[in-house]
Amino acid sequence: MENYQQEERKLCFMDCIWSVFFKWRILLIAVVLFAILFGTLKYVKDSKAQERTENNKMTEATADDIQDQLQKLTDVDKAKAETAMHFVKSLCDKKKYVRDAAVMKLDPYDVNRVVLCYYVKSEKNTSNLVQSYSNTCLKPEVLSLLVADSNGTMRYSDISDMITAKSGEAAFPEYGVNNYIIPASEENTFLYVTVRGSNEEQAQKLAERIKQVLQVYSVEAKDVYGAHSLMLMSENSLSGRDYEITKVQDEVFKSIYEMSRDIADSTGKMSKEAAQVVDNYAVVLEQEVLKDSNPEDAAINKNEKINVAVSKKWVIFGAFFGALLIGGIEVLRWLIGGKLNSPEELQQNFDVHIYGVIEERKKHKILSLIDDLIYKLKNRNKKILNEKQNFRMILSGICLDAKRRGISSIYMIGTEIESINEKAIMNELKSELASEGVNLIIGQDILCDSKALLEMSQTGHVILVEETGFSKYQEIIREMEICQNQNINILGSIVFSH
Repeated sequence: MENYQQEERKLCFMDCIWSVFFKWRILLIAVVLFAILFGTLKYVKDSKAQERTENNKMTEATADDIQDQLQKLTDVDKAKAETAMHFVKSLCDKKKYVRDAAVMKLDPYDVNRVVLCYYVKSEKNTSNLVQSYSNTCLKPEVLSLLVADSNGTMRYSDISDMITAKSGEAAFPEYGVNNYIIPASEENTFLYVTVRGSNEEQAQKLAERIKQVLQVYSVEAKDVYGAHSLMLMSENSLSGRDYEITKVQDEVFKSIYEMSRDIADSTGKMSKEAAQVVDNYAVVLEQEVLKDSNPEDAAINKNEKINVAVSKKWVIFGAFFGALLIGGIEVLRWLIGGKLNSPEELQQNFDVHIYGVIEERKKHKILSLIDDLIYKLKNRNKKILNEKQNFRMILSGICLDAKRRGISSIYMIGTEIESINEKAIMNELKSELASEGVNLIIGQDILCDSKALLEMSQTGHVILVEETGFSKYQEIIREMEICQNQNINILGSIVFSH
């Protein structure tokens, strides 16, 4: 006989989906509840944000108000507040620098730059000449030319970060000179100018301007420092990581972190009134920065009124989450619940003939038409029998098997046989079979009743009766293994479907 211990359990995914649909009431309740919950949470969050915004507007002060508030503090609190306000001002300036400075907008791992290497040949004043050429790159008139060449992407304050000039031994190990042997005594005669741009084209354009400026200045320098020559030894276009830019940005962000920490430490050691003055001062500075950067946005922000409303997006998200949660729980119950999910599982996993399926769907008073519609959709490719027709089909199937095999007595077993025994249809089936000369014995649980096991062995033929959602899968396997070990013939099964 077949070994019923299954290594893999076959499940029908579509049956699982239909099981979720049959729980549409729970699904609908979850969808509504989570939609309300998520919508409410978002509404409360927005309401609190609006309240904070309104409080900030109510406490908004001017620079004159800050001075008046300072005068009302004690001398100790006033000193602490002024120290913290100094940190706040520095922090505000740093944040403004991060927002506006061209060097902070660069990606330190992809900086376009041109490195110019000049050799200053002179019999005297060499160091002064190199330094003079270096200073020329940052003269006010040169800055004006470079700002104009940047097409508005740089300001005067940006040039010193974007264009750097180094001379002497400090620059030599970093850049070197291509195809030129430099004696140690001549290292301080070289000038290295690094010109950076927001893109390769801009870097080249600014580098050309620096070359023109230095060439023009070389004529003036001869009148001041005497005869000498300025030679461009190499010009390299580079892209990629720029360690100088990385260092500049790291120092700026580090100082912002340290100042924020110092402000938090300072306000934590002062009175509530002094801390409020510092907070008001920070708000005033932020408003001034916003006005300087975009006056129109500042005016809109000042007069803007936040409207708090239920978010449709969060309501939909909550509904989707509720449906997903209930659907997921039902799928997990279906997969790992350990119970018989559908009548087809007996046939698919154990090759047991099914005499019939007795539907015991719960009749709901509310919207039962939807349940009927789902049931008809599930069985759209099957002929749906009424209760009487179904009973006659089960009876006929058992009678035919009994007469064909010459069976006069059949024992009925099941993992839920005690509850099944109380069903009226079982007594009706027993009576009808008796009139056909077949003795149907509705037994007890053979897994825990030795007397029932003995009666089953004497009968020699059994019919399994199971209930979906109640009969435990492993207990069904044990029943069938006992029948196999006792050489008892399993004629088929009857399944009560819920």
